[in-house]
Amino acid sequence: MLSELSSNINLAKLNYQRGHYQEACDNSELICAESEVIGDLNSWLYGVRFLIQASSELGKLEQFKNHFQKLQIYEKENLDSTVHGRILHNIGLWRMAQGEDNLAKHYFQHALEQCTATQDLETVARLLQELAIVTMKGDPIEALKYLDKALLLTKELQLEEIHTSCLVVKSHVFLDEKRADDALDAIWKAYEKAQQNSLHYLIVYILVQMAAVYEAQGKRNEATIYRSLAMKGLDGDISHRLRTVKAQLAQETQFTSEADLIIDQVNFKIKSRSKGEVDFKNQHILFDLLKLFVQNQGVRFTKNYLVENIWGYAYDPSVHDNIIYVSIKRLRTLLEPDPNSPSFVLRDRKGYYLPANVTVKFK
Repeated sequence: MLSELSSNINLAKLNYQRGHYQEACDNSELICAESEVIGDLNSWLYGVRFLIQASSELGKLEQFKNHFQKLQIYEKENLDSTVHGRILHNIGLWRMAQGEDNLAKHYFQHALEQCTATQDLETVARLLQELAIVTMKGDPIEALKYLDKALLLTKELQLEEIHTSCLVVKSHVFLDEKRADDALDAIWKAYEKAQQNSLHYLIVYILVQMAAVYEAQGKRNEATIYRSLAMKGLDGDISHRLRTVKAQLAQETQFTSEADLIIDQVNFKIKSRSKGEVDFKNQHILFDLLKLFVQNQGVRFTKNYLVENIWGYAYDPSVHDNIIYVSIKRLRTLLEPDPNSPSFVLRDRKGYYLPANVTVKFK
C-alpha cells in the first residue's frame, strides 16, 4: 500500500507538470483513498492539494466537494496538530479556486503563521505565492512583498517549480502597474526556469504573458510572434482553463491585428497597442475628448471648439488654455508609448486631431 501511495504521489506531480490534468485528478483520488485506508492525513492533504489544482484546470472542482467537507471536519479535529497549517492551506486553495479571494486570504494568512511555526517551509513558499495572487489586484505593493519573500525562500530551498510560478505572478503584477520593462525581465526569467525544469504546463501561460508585455511596450511584431507560439501550444486536447485562455487569445489576435485603438464605449475602456487597456470610468472628459478625435479622424479641432463642445463653456483663453493643455498631456500619457513624441493625439496650427492612418475599432 505504501509503495502504491508513493507511486501515485509521484505520478500526480508528473502529470500535473506535464499538463495532463485528468490523469493528475485520477492519481490524486487514489492518493486520497489509499491515505484514508492507512490513516495518513499528511498524504491525504497532499492528494487533496493536487485534486484542487488539477480539477480547477478542468473546471470540475464541484465534483470533489466531499473532500472540501472533509477538510472542514479535519480543521476542527486537528487544532493543535502539526498538519493544521496544511489543512488551512487546502481550505484556502479551495476558496481561491471558487473566486473567494478574501476568504482565501484569511485562511492563507493563518496557515502561514502555523506553517512558519512548524518550519514547513515548502508550504510557506506556496502560501507566500498564493497570498500574492489574492492580493495583487487590491494591493500590488503587498503582493510584491510576498513574492520577494517567496523568491528568496524558493531559491534557498531549490524549489524550482514554485520559484518559476512566482516569477510569472510577479510579471503580472508589474504589468498591471504599467512597469512593462520589469514585467518583461520577470517573465523571461520564468521562461528560462520553465524550460530548464520541464514545467510544460507553465509554458503556454508564460508565452501569453510575453505577448501581453510586448504589446504593452508597443512591440507589435514580438507580441504577434509570442501570441502565435502560445496558440500553437493550445492545439489538441486542452483543459477548461486553457480553452478560456485560447478564446481570449484569439480575440486579442483579432483585435490587435485590426486596430491601433480599441474603444469599449459601454465600459469606458480603451485598449492601445502601446499601453494595453486603460480604464476611463472616472475620466469622462478625456474619454469624450478622444472619442471626438476618433470619430472625426484627420479633422482639426480648435481650442474654442473643444471647450464649447466637450466642457460646455464659452471659450476664455485665460481660463481654458491651461485646462486643454493639461487634458491633452494626460490623454497622451495614458495612451502613447512616448508622450513627448505622440502618434495618436497630434496638433498643428489648425488644431488638435487624430491622424487618419491610426486604425480604430469599436468593441
